[in-house]
Amino acid sequence: MKTLDPPSETGFIFEVLKGEFEDRLFTEEPITPADFKEPGEFTFIWLDDSSYEQEPFDIVVQVTPISRTGNVGEPTTLRVSHPGIKKPWWRLW
Repeated sequence: MKTLDPPSETGFIFEVLKGEFEDRLFTEEPITPADFKEPGEFTFIWLDDSSYEQEPFDIVVQVTPISRTGNVGEPTTLRVSHPGIKKPWWRLW
């Protein structure tokens, strides 16, 4: 089944429904996909402290489409997780 890409004027509201994330990952404002990504693709960047370790996380995110005129679509939920990466044994600091 092929899915249709939403119109470019569609924004999306991302909200963490369940779980904890150490940084503020999403804003309250709707966002649109960047022009330099594949259609419908989003990239979110956060700083995970200044260590070489990736902390584990497991969150449920709700994604809600909204048009420029304020029409709100059906939300979708996603589970986003990472098991974490420990500091390498050879790194002393």
